[in-house]
Amino acid sequence: MADPVDGNADKSAGLSPSDRARFKKRLSELDRNIDEVRDATTNRTSESQRGSALGYAFRLATELVVGVCFGGFVGWWIDKWLATSPIFLLVFVMLGLVAGLVNVIRTAKQMQATMTSGAAETSAADDPTNGDRRGNGQN
Repeated sequence: MADPVDGNADKSAGLSPSDRARFKKRLSELDRNIDEVRDATTNRTSESQRGSALGYAFRLATELVVGVCFGGFVGWWIDKWLATSPIFLLVFVMLGLVAGLVNVIRTAKQMQATMTSGAAETSAADDPTNGDRRGNGQN
């Protein structure tokens, strides 16, 4: 059977010209509403990704600083306890730096894996022909 929207409907469809005009108007309003929702969703997604990237940057910086500070505190405390020169301070600051870098590298790898899997899911969800053949010209 022919598509009633195209105006090629046979007489058995029973749509009058006024019904057909109302149907086309409703269909165009629905398309407009869908486009508005898609635009709003896309804008929200980009804003949340920007905020998420800033959060990741602060997390990485914090992990590095905390490692160095904790190592420095432990070294200072051991030097004070043993009444030695700042040898333990230097050793533990270096150990804290190494531990902080290891944490940053591990966290960055986890974030990259999360973003890669999230991007793959997002692109599959945004595909208009994902499981739907109506949008690609096939019947």
